[in-house]
Amino acid sequence: MKTVGIVAIMLSCACSAPAPVEHPKAIPLGKSDVGQIVNASMNEFFVRKDWGEWEKGDFVLLDSEWVGNYRSFGSDQSYESFDKFLANALEQTKLPPSQAKNIPPDEKQKLDAQIAALNRIQKEYKEGPNMASPSIPNLKDLTLDPRIVLQPLEKVKSLQSSGIWFAGETSIANAAGKKGKLRVYGKLDPPLFSPNGKFAILVMEWVPWSIHSAVLHFYLEKKDSGWKVVHVGEIFFV
Repeated sequence: MKTVGIVAIMLSCACSAPAPVEHPKAIPLGKSDVGQIVNASMNEFFVRKDWGEWEKGDFVLLDSEWVGNYRSFGSDQSYESFDKFLANALEQTKLPPSQAKNIPPDEKQKLDAQIAALNRIQKEYKEGPNMASPSIPNLKDLTLDPRIVLQPLEKVKSLQSSGIWFAGETSIANAAGKKGKLRVYGKLDPPLFSPNGKFAILVMEWVPWSIHSAVLHFYLEKKDSGWKVVHVGEIFFV
């Protein structure tokens, strides 16, 4: 009788145990993801209307090799680097009270949208299991938009007619031999991925504007239709 009682108790415990929580699977990443990330990021130069320095010209010229040094936050592609980039981006959105009070309505709306996008990434980028950090293919091996031209960056620097950057003043040709004007150029760091593979950050360095350069941080999210840019962080050197 005691044995039956113990078995009954065990069955009762087993039946009342909560069902295991099922997390979404980590998103598998591959070569096509890296190509989509580069294409989506560079497409911003053709669709944005508030980048006056980069609104003329047919092509984006990229150095044919990844930079790969992450000079701002170490020298790896780890999730720790993703954390640091995200934390830095959120910090940059904080304005001193005096400046926040006087910000124009259209600028405030833009800033609020940026903060909302970054906060959502911070909330979601660790959800679910971690994925293995993907291997990064060479830039030359990616399927890129024909508006993206790969060349050693030293070549384009020698083509500039002056020390001040003017979009659309330099003539180049893409891989198919089509000639056009250069809109912008730069060097890319390999993309950083969130632990769950849902988000990525692509850094573009040495971007010319006026007599100085800029660094752009493209924050992307993987959707069913592909990678989409959800925020662009801008650092202008003066």
